[in-house]
Amino acid sequence: MSDPASPPRPATWVGPSVLLLLGLQMGLLWIQGSLLQRQHEDLLGLREDVQALAESLEDSQGGWAGEAEGALRPVQGLRTRPARRARAVPAAFLQVQPDEDKTAAQEQEANRKSEREAVAKGREVNSKLSIAENIRKADEKARLDSENRRWRPWLWFAGGVAILAMLLRSWLRRRG
Repeated sequence: MSDPASPPRPATWVGPSVLLLLGLQMGLLWIQGSLLQRQHEDLLGLREDVQALAESLEDSQGGWAGEAEGALRPVQGLRTRPARRARAVPAAFLQVQPDEDKTAAQEQEANRKSEREAVAKGREVNSKLSIAENIRKADEKARLDSENRRWRPWLWFAGGVAILAMLLRSWLRRRG
């Protein structure tokens, strides 16, 4: 039959299948790496956008100390990318006419007032909607609880009858 001195040969399909699985694993790792790289780039872009938005909001909401005097106003541009190191950036100053400055200040104040009113109105509507949503959820929960309470006694009654029937059956078997 077989010679006891010769060692058993490994199956011929093991080597190629291991190589195929390793190749597939490398392909999947490459795909995962490319997806992670794309996600990282997207997150960096979003971070830059959020920082630019925060800076623009900070610039638009922060009041300028020299508005009452109307002499010089600093001009600052929006940065599209965050600075790697903090550097001293010289601010450029423009001469602003007093009457233009007053009208611009009045327009800004009107815009701020309308923004505050819109935010207050939005918060009020949001609170009313959340209150109405909470009321609706409470009504739905009460309705479900009442439905559960309606059939729960019947369930307990049926369970009790089943236990009594089993006890009666065992008593009758022992007796008879």
